[in-house]
Amino acid sequence: LIACANVANLVLTRLSARQKEMSVRAALGAGRLRIARQLLVENVLLSLAGGAVGVALAYAGVALIRKLGLGGLADAFTISIDPSVLLFAFALAVVTGLLFGSVPALALTHGRATEALKEGGRGNGPGPAARAMRNTLVVVQMAAAVSLLGVAGLLIRSFVHVQEQSPGFSSENVLSATIDLPTHRYKDDTAMAQFYERLLGEVRALPGVVSAGLVNNMPFSGNNGSGSYLLEGIDPKGGITPHGYDQIVDEDFFRTMQIPLLQGRTFAGSDVAGGEPVAIIDEILARKYFPGRDAIGKRISHDFSSSEPSKTRWLTIVGVVGAVKREHLSEDTTKETIYRYYKQNPEAYATLALRTSLPPSALVAPLRATLQRIDAEQPVFDIRTMTERIAISLDDRRTPMLLLILFAAVALTLSAVGIYGVLAFAVALRTGEIGVRLSLGAQQADILKLVLGDGGRLTAIGLGLGLIGAIAIGVMMRAQLFGVGVFDPATLVVVVVLIAATALLACWLPARRASRVQPNVALRYE
Repeated sequence: LIACANVANLVLTRLSARQKEMSVRAALGAGRLRIARQLLVENVLLSLAGGAVGVALAYAGVALIRKLGLGGLADAFTISIDPSVLLFAFALAVVTGLLFGSVPALALTHGRATEALKEGGRGNGPGPAARAMRNTLVVVQMAAAVSLLGVAGLLIRSFVHVQEQSPGFSSENVLSATIDLPTHRYKDDTAMAQFYERLLGEVRALPGVVSAGLVNNMPFSGNNGSGSYLLEGIDPKGGITPHGYDQIVDEDFFRTMQIPLLQGRTFAGSDVAGGEPVAIIDEILARKYFPGRDAIGKRISHDFSSSEPSKTRWLTIVGVVGAVKREHLSEDTTKETIYRYYKQNPEAYATLALRTSLPPSALVAPLRATLQRIDAEQPVFDIRTMTERIAISLDDRRTPMLLLILFAAVALTLSAVGIYGVLAFAVALRTGEIGVRLSLGAQQADILKLVLGDGGRLTAIGLGLGLIGAIAIGVMMRAQLFGVGVFDPATLVVVVVLIAATALLACWLPARRASRVQPNVALRYE
C-alpha cells in the first residue's frame, strides 16, 4: 500500500507537470476520449511493467530470505510464493495505475476538461486539489511506515525478553540424539535397561564428554509424555485427578542438563529394578501439594486403580528439582513434572544428552561409532544440540519479527522517497516564487525554513497517525508480545526519532537545493 501511494504520487506529479501539454493537445483538436485513452494506456503499461518486475523480484526475494536464514527451521514457517497472494499483488499494481491514471481522464469525460487542465493555474503549477492529494498520500505513507516500525520494535523488544528467559537448564555444549529400540529385538524391560546402561557407560568414556544423561522426552524436542497421578493421603482437588508430565531419566540427567537439585537426592545406581520404586518431582508439584512442608518420603503413583487400591504401585519421592520449560522460552510453566528412574521403568524410545568440553558436532561421529559397536542394526536420529532445539522453538517469533523488520525498512525507504519526491517537485514548481523571495531580501535560512516547514508539517501529521496505528496493531498482536506492553515508550521514542531523522534528511535535500537558487535564474521561470 505504501508503494502504491508512492506510485500514485508519482503519477499525479507527472500529470501535473503535463497540464500544459494536455491543454495544447485539446486546443489542437484532440477529443476527451482520446486524451483519456492516452493517459490510461500509459499508466496501465507502466503498471504491467512494474508488476512483471515485481513478480521477478518476489521470487528473487524468497531466494534471498532463504539465504539469510529467515525462512525458518520449523515447518510452520516455510517461505514460498503463494499464487493467490502473488495474483493479488499484481492486480494491486494494475489497479493503482488504472485508478490514478483515470483521475484526469474522468474529469475530461465529464465535460470538465477545461477546468481540469486549468486547475494548475499559471504555468505547470498544481492546483490546491492536486497538492492536497499529494500531501495526503505522503501522510498515509509516513503513517504506515511508523505503524510498521512501531510494531516491529515491539516484536524486537519482545524477542529480546524471550531470549533472556532461562529454560531451567543449561543448553550450552549439550548434544542430544534419539534412539528407538525395536521391540522384536528388545522384548522386555531388562533387555532395554541393559542396552542403555552399556550405551551410557561407553559414551561417558568418549573424549570430551563431561557427563551423559538419558531421558525419554527431551525438552524442546516436541515430545511431551504426560499422565494422571495420585499422591498418597491427598485427595484430588474438586475430585479431578491431577495431571503432569512424566519423564523417565537416568541418574546423570539432571547433572548433564544442569537442572538444580533443590531438596533430597537424585537417582542412584542402587535404585535397581527390584528395589524400592522411587521418583523425583519438580518444584511446581512440591509448591502445589507440599507448601511449607517436606515432600521427601511422600509417595506418588502413576500406576493406580481407583476400583482396586491395593494394586496401586507407589513410588517414594526422594528429591525435588527445578522446573524446566518444555516447548517455548516464553511459556508460563505451570504444569508439574514427575521423574522416574529408567532402570525401574525402561522405555524403548529415549534421547541421549551429552555435555561436552568440545564442540558438540565433534561428538556425532564417535557417538555413531559407539552405537555401531553395541548394536550394528540400531540407528540414531534427530541429532541436534540443545541450543539448536531452543532456536527452532523461537522460529514462531523470530521469522515474523525479521520479516516485519525487513518490510518496515522498505516502508521507511519508500516513505522517505515519497516525501522527498513531493518536496522536490514543489520546490521545482516554486522556483519562480523562491526567486522573488530572494530578490526581496529573503535569506537562505528563510528558504530552508520555508521548505522544511512544509515537510515538517507532513511528517508530524504522519507520525501522529502512525503512532496511533502502531498502538492499535499492537493491541491486536498482544498475544505475540512477551515482557513488553502495547504502549512501550522506549520503542515508540526510538521509532519517532528514526522516522523524524529520515524525514528530515528527505526534506533537507530539496530545501538545500531551494536555498541555493540564484534569483536571476529563478526569475526566468516567470
